Amino acid sequence: MEINNQKEEFDAFAKKYVKEILQESPSSNFTATLMHRIAQESVSESKSTGALISKKAWFVLAALFIGVLCLPYVQDEASFITIPELNFSFLNTFQRMNFVESFSMTDTVSFPFLFFGLMLIVQLFILKNYFDKRLY
Repeated sequence: MEINNQKEEFDAFAKKYVKEILQESPSSNFTATLMHRIAQESVSESKSTGALISKKAWFVLAALFIGVLCLPYVQDEASFITIPELNFSFLNTFQRMNFVESFSMTDTVSFPFLFFGLMLIVQLFILKNYFDKRLY
């Protein structure tokens, strides 16, 4: 019983003070101000990021690459790994089909492909410039 009384008193107290609270409304340019602040923070965060791969990592990758390239020239006669020689001479016995000469396309099909390719290239340049201007 006591718990119910406390609940009712609390409800009455809350209703009384909620009615007394004045409703606040945001300013007329609230959305514009908020979006401007978000844009400033996103630009400052994007400029403060560092390199994805550090200079030490590039150095290690370059050393590994050079090491892999130089490895066959440094081997001794007595190697613990023997790589068998591969003979692909059997491929000459197969007749190769010439796909390019046997492939034909009508003008009705080729023009849309050319137009699509041209529009794709144009859109790439336009979108790249748009996003470059927007981010900087």
